[in-house]
Amino acid sequence: IENPFTLNLNSALKDAKQLMQEHDITGILITDSENKLQGILTLRDTLFEDNDDIKVSDIMTSHPITARATDSVSGVINLMIANNMKRIIIVNENRKLVALVQFRDLLKKIL
Repeated sequence: IENPFTLNLNSALKDAKQLMQEHDITGILITDSENKLQGILTLRDTLFEDNDDIKVSDIMTSHPITARATDSVSGVINLMIANNMKRIIIVNENRKLVALVQFRDLLKKIL
């Protein structure tokens, strides 16, 4: 997924909920003004929060596991297996968001 859904750190939870509902997604990548990854907000993060005006940065998961754009496909697959992940965020050397990759798509590359 080359252009995954993102929101800025200062976005309100209501914006995230609306984006999730409109696009039938369960996670949004949270970036700063330079498009550097800061965290991920998942549907699970939103379930028990009643304040829709809270900033996503207050409830997101900071420092999610990522892979680098320069990592090998097999290295990324091993990282995903070790961490029981279906998707992984790909960043460049400056932690700028590159893509979101699904496990099944990586398997297709090697099979």
